Amino acid sequence: MIDDKIRSKILNENFTFYGIDLEKYYIKAGVKFSEKIIESSKKINTISIICGLGGNGADGIATAIALAKGNKDLEINTYLIGRSNLVEEPVINLLLAKLVKLKNINFIQDAYAKDIENSDVIIESLVGTGLKGEKLNKRFRDVIKKISHYKKPIIALDVNTPHYKPKNVISINYPKTEDAEVIGINYPGEYEMIVGPGDVNALKKPNSSSHKSKNGNMLVIKEDSGGFEIVKNFSKNYLVKNKLFAFNQRYLTKSKENVDIRDLEISLEMNDSIMLLDTEYSIISKASLEYILSEFCNKTYVINGDIIDYLDIEKIRNVENKVLILDRKDLVNMFKDSKASNGEGKLKRFSIENNFHIVLIGSQSILYSPEGEVKTHRSSNIYSPNYKLKLSSLIASFATRNNLWLSIRAGVFEVDKYF
Repeated sequence: MIDDKIRSKILNENFTFYGIDLEKYYIKAGVKFSEKIIESSKKINTISIICGLGGNGADGIATAIALAKGNKDLEINTYLIGRSNLVEEPVINLLLAKLVKLKNINFIQDAYAKDIENSDVIIESLVGTGLKGEKLNKRFRDVIKKISHYKKPIIALDVNTPHYKPKNVISINYPKTEDAEVIGINYPGEYEMIVGPGDVNALKKPNSSSHKSKNGNMLVIKEDSGGFEIVKNFSKNYLVKNKLFAFNQRYLTKSKENVDIRDLEISLEMNDSIMLLDTEYSIISKASLEYILSEFCNKTYVINGDIIDYLDIEKIRNVENKVLILDRKDLVNMFKDSKASNGEGKLKRFSIENNFHIVLIGSQSILYSPEGEVKTHRSSNIYSPNYKLKLSSLIASFATRNNLWLSIRAGVFEVDKYF
């Protein structure tokens, strides 16, 4: 499973990439923050909220709005430490347009430390988890130095800046510091389903200076060596060492490996990800394939949908990590339904019941995990030749050293870049 910290980072990157309006999300977070602040504070008349120019600053502004609307007698001083035309998150300006209309908010933009007044409670929302190291710009350092000398309690939103210890940290979805209180925020549901660059950036990156197989080993089992250049290009891109077994004759004369078929079991033992491609195996039998899946069930398999009817599902159910890549034609064949009616619902059940990750390729690719999670991506090149081969290759490359569900999501998003 992908932990909450990585999941949150993935979603934020994807939202930014797709230009999704996050104003509603921040407003919702602001309400949760404000409720926790009021709940954890004694009687208060004034609050100072200090905001930076990024996402954490947007949290602070949204909290100010929620506090002002819910507590009409509360005096709220809100400080933007920097000019609003330099904000890093465009949503800040949308939130500021709402904030300046509220009568019980005193707003100062382009503020400095000297502008900040003491209050019953001070809210700090200068920087978030994107801060690298402990280096703050001078204006932020001056602000922290001033408020840390106030005797009133300081509450940090999501994560505190370095060089002071707040009374409390209130974090979103997972604790950013050891003693943080956590509030749960549901991202907009339809947006959670979209895969994007956040999934790609969450992958473990190979070390280009490392030796031998670098990011892992990948084995391709195919009826012939056609298309192997595609596989090699993808695996090279991710620094994965690959090997092809092409069962069109006893020896692999078309492959640089020239490996005898009898070496197959040795290669299975040595490889991390295994691709099973094509339908009509002229030499390797159905029984041999099922033997491989049974004896080497600890491997990660990427299976082209063309061969799903060739295998006994019961025989491969115990393979822990496996992904099936289908198109609509495979879906029809799979369920023996000429119209594939309600095929997507059937696939979700099939995925859960048989412990399969599935990618259904179409005008919108749909991804299913064995845990019932569903993701989507609008495919742009599904009619390109060898699309399934390219997608299979990319997923198998990513999966050698990564969480399989993350590898699938990243592969589906990335594959269009290689056409």
